Amino acid sequence: MSDYRNTPLCKNLSNVKSKKEDLQATILLTYPGQKNIYRKVNNKKLSFFNSFADIYNKKCAYCGVSSDINDLKQFEIDHFICRAKSEDDNIAGKITNLRFSCFFCNRKKGSFFIDEEHQSLLDPDDNLIAQVFERTSDYQITISDDYKDDPFIKGFYSKLAFNNQLRRLDFLLMNMVNYSRTVKNIAIRDKLNTCIMLLLCKKNNLLFEQ
Repeated sequence: MSDYRNTPLCKNLSNVKSKKEDLQATILLTYPGQKNIYRKVNNKKLSFFNSFADIYNKKCAYCGVSSDINDLKQFEIDHFICRAKSEDDNIAGKITNLRFSCFFCNRKKGSFFIDEEHQSLLDPDDNLIAQVFERTSDYQITISDDYKDDPFIKGFYSKLAFNNQLRRLDFLLMNMVNYSRTVKNIAIRDKLNTCIMLLLCKKNNLLFEQ
């Protein structure tokens, strides 16, 4: 089963947890005793933010939109288990609880609490989420047949607005950008890039209307 977050030319996530451990070790070399890793990773003035983004191939862990479409500065660090449900902010800020997210997904998810039963399924780091959701031929994100009757999964899908038309537009743009990089004919590539710019303007207008 293909990952709904990836176009055919996107790299798959790999060794996410071990890469996070390596990044944490690097952070602790500079900031010994730092308990809340979120405070360092979330700081876009530090290199750790970009390093964390690289772990996720500079793509949102939830919807898959890439920094080719959204400026990297528009991405955020999400608490997988929301801070509101944690007794200690340092625990919530552990690197194991952090996910790379686009602004749209992070703000939509907000304080949505993922119960223990669904944590492994919906954790982007484990990639099981790719079995829960799928991408249709017209680029919509839908719930797979195995989980379409699960009320919690439907709640998560609705909360993150996976049915929003922006999801389709983002995926179309990602396909176009990735394809443009393979086109050798300069005239055709220029026309394609013009179309991409027009669609990006359309996307920005849609975001403004949200």
